[in-house]
Amino acid sequence: RIITGDRTVPGDVIIGLPSAGLHSNGYSLARKVFFDHAKMNPRDSLEKWGVAGSVIGELMRPTLLYSKALREVLSYFRVKQTVHGLAHITGGGLPGNIARILPSGCDALLYPGRWEKPAVFDIMQRLGNIPDEEMYRTFNMGIGFVLVVSQYYHSSVLRLLEQSKTRPVIIGEVVEGSGEVRLTHDNNGG
Repeated sequence: RIITGDRTVPGDVIIGLPSAGLHSNGYSLARKVFFDHAKMNPRDSLEKWGVAGSVIGELMRPTLLYSKALREVLSYFRVKQTVHGLAHITGGGLPGNIARILPSGCDALLYPGRWEKPAVFDIMQRLGNIPDEEMYRTFNMGIGFVLVVSQYYHSSVLRLLEQSKTRPVIIGEVVEGSGEVRLTHDNNGG
């Protein structure tokens, strides 16, 4: 029952499960931005950026756990037919982690406008003048876990995930390619 991503095909749907923030990833860059570059203290407020709370509050926000929801999905569906890939978005961000589960003939096309990013990412990007590419390569950017699902079953998987209160969102699709993860901002993806 191991899910390696080898069954992924063009047309598969990429479902993202939102993160609560940094999820313990990219802390070297986050510390550099907040403490070295912006000269902030851990207890400094982030209110001027529209976030109720402090720097330390954002840095210490607990990681969401997805295991219960994933167990429900994996026990409910015939896994090999339905769920083609799973990726926990850790160090390496969305591109690095999704690329690990793509077969050589497929690309992942992601639409960042389809999901909400926690404000901490915009704050860090502005304070540190960090390019988009590095933000997505370092941080989860609001997506903590990804499922690559057959297009024929994606609505059922979404419904089950919604019942588990994980707030799933379709963040992309699998297309023909060479194993790359591409971010795009078009009319379909925002």
